Amino acid sequence: MTTAWVWAQTRAGQIPHVHGRYRRFREEAIDQWIAQLEQNSVKS
Repeated sequence: MTTAWVWAQTRAGQIPHVHGRYRRFREEAIDQWIAQLEQNSVKS
């Protein structure tokens, strides 16, 4: 995936992040987000 896609998804609120002076991504939050996406795709 491109960095442009990551930033677009972040602005859209699709990727968990902390917004302050800079946008930060917690590794644990990203791991949980990916696991949740995988679980939802298996249930479909």
